[in-house]
Amino acid sequence: DVRFTDDENHHPTQKPTALMKEFITKSSDEGDIVFDPFGGVHTTALAAFESDRRSVSVEVDTDYHSVGRDRIADRIESKQTKRTLVTDTEMFE
Repeated sequence: DVRFTDDENHHPTQKPTALMKEFITKSSDEGDIVFDPFGGVHTTALAAFESDRRSVSVEVDTDYHSVGRDRIADRIESKQTKRTLVTDTEMFE
């Protein structure tokens, strides 16, 4: 079951992490880099992390980016991993 509850939904077009993991594991190998040009709340990055892939996500909305960054940091911390989360927000006008 790849559905999620309302408390897990942070974005109007957010996809369930389990669904994104299905796509990622069927279309890439462990260690590959997954690119998401429309990162939203970084569900694809979470799914990549949980599937032993690296990821690059881009999100222009700073509020959604902040939610996604926190979600990833919480997941990394809960797995007690030695991976480092590096984030940077830069606005161009």
